[in-house]
Amino acid sequence: MSLPESRIWSLREEGEDTEDAILRRVLASVPRRKLTSARITIDRSEPPAGSAHGSVRSQVTWRDDVRLALERLNGRASLSKIYREVRAIRRASGRSMPASFEPVVRRTLEEHSSESEVFRGGPDLFYMPEGKGMDVWALR
Repeated sequence: MSLPESRIWSLREEGEDTEDAILRRVLASVPRRKLTSARITIDRSEPPAGSAHGSVRSQVTWRDDVRLALERLNGRASLSKIYREVRAIRRASGRSMPASFEPVVRRTLEEHSSESEVFRGGPDLFYMPEGKGMDVWALR
């Protein structure tokens, strides 16, 4: 049960300002067994015209957005530039922007950097080329 982003917004009701709000209401009536396989995802292999990420197929994560932002910023940038680029990516693709946007981006960078104290293993994608606390991040 995957819904393209435009289909999600077509289900919007008064007072629903995010995809999460719409999906919470819509999916509340779906039995839990069906929800375990439902995902909205993005295929980056052949992006359609005007799309930042491509067609709907595999789930896009914050990690994907942060990585794409750094790729667009030539692999290295200050946090403020990363924030701007991630915001542009999410808006262009019609995804929600939480109030805690900047902390989410910082957490994503830290959780995927072996130099960080909160690194949880897995992909080690980012590093701090100027050292900790300098607010500059880069792709490995």
